[in-house]
Amino acid sequence: MTAYGYIRKSVVHDPARMLSPEMQEAAIRKLAAANGDDDVVILSDLDVSGRKGRSRRPGWDELLRAVEDGECKSVYAYSLSRFARSVSQLADFFELSERQGVKVRVDRDHIDTSTATGKLIGNVLASLAQFEADVASERVKDAFAAKRQRDPEWRGPGNSAYGDEAGEDPLVVVAAFRDAGSFDGAARLLNTRGVPSRFSNGHLWSGSVVRGVVKRHAPDEVGPMVRRGSPAGRRSFRFSGLVECSTCHKTLTGSRDTRRGDVRYACSRARVIPHVRGWVNESKLLPVIAAEVGHAAVAMKRLQKGSAEDDAALATLAAKRARVIDTYTDGLIDKAERDRRLADIAVAESKLSTRRWIKRISLPPDIETGDPAKVNTYLRRLFERVTVDMSQPATFGPSKWLPTLDFEWRDPSMRVEEDTA
Repeated sequence: MTAYGYIRKSVVHDPARMLSPEMQEAAIRKLAAANGDDDVVILSDLDVSGRKGRSRRPGWDELLRAVEDGECKSVYAYSLSRFARSVSQLADFFELSERQGVKVRVDRDHIDTSTATGKLIGNVLASLAQFEADVASERVKDAFAAKRQRDPEWRGPGNSAYGDEAGEDPLVVVAAFRDAGSFDGAARLLNTRGVPSRFSNGHLWSGSVVRGVVKRHAPDEVGPMVRRGSPAGRRSFRFSGLVECSTCHKTLTGSRDTRRGDVRYACSRARVIPHVRGWVNESKLLPVIAAEVGHAAVAMKRLQKGSAEDDAALATLAAKRARVIDTYTDGLIDKAERDRRLADIAVAESKLSTRRWIKRISLPPDIETGDPAKVNTYLRRLFERVTVDMSQPATFGPSKWLPTLDFEWRDPSMRVEEDTA
């Protein structure tokens, strides 16, 4: 099993207040060495708020998956606030770690969940982290309120509402809504007519954006939101966050038809821009993906688990990272070059982590009948993304059509042809 360290840095504009990743990593490695973990895999999320969920924090997501999959034996961090700023997130993390037998150790806050006192301190400090974030939020709100009193014309931070900038006509949006009779239909009309959206960098009109404009300028025409079916995008689906549309490269969203019990993956942009096919059934994806998974070199799991070669490779990468940091500290390279080199090291570690994880599992889950959440974890370890060819029109009724898929492996060396496996 592997020891993991987690680093996070929020967006900070004052360098004097920045908790540098280098400082965090040095403290993590020192604490890990003191507890007998000289080999630590570092995961990080830079310029990301601790209030974001796992879907918005790749490093955090990878850490949680390592804990869930039984690959992780201990987790290290500089401070509790690096994990999260939400009591619920921290509570879930500590509960998951305890259930999986993973020790959590935090340097600055002197937390060690292998002891009863450490568990208590962790829960108390989680509440304090939430309190600190709430106090900061209140200060910002008070500052905004004071600024509004001084300048009644000030509309607040961020982007102004659509219609406040030159060349923007919200009445055109309202008229499109009346013509189409729906928000998605209005978005299609606006995109077809070439009406520019707020941003000029390729952003298109969507139903939710149209709804916001109509709600502001014609509130009487906006009815209450009605949600049907089960929530979409949950990780309980086999291919959540994995398959993408070949037309617009948007990640397909999984949803379940509560009447038929089928799972389908749909492109949300198909509602507002032309698509030959807007969705695909999971039953069509299953055999194709299962066949590709068969090329994974899972036979390695029968070899030595955690081989000396893997351990040596991780140690080499750790030493390389330390040299890069020293070189930057000595002023021999700039920050951009440092970040580029560290990113290359992180990619190499990610690939090695995948191979080590594959070796450690006893048996891979059955793609077609296994638990969807476990299947999703397994597939996301193998593939970066799977692009679905959406150029074939959908047909009603039974069909022998199977989609063409383009697989991007996280580590191409994991794919082995049958005659060479």
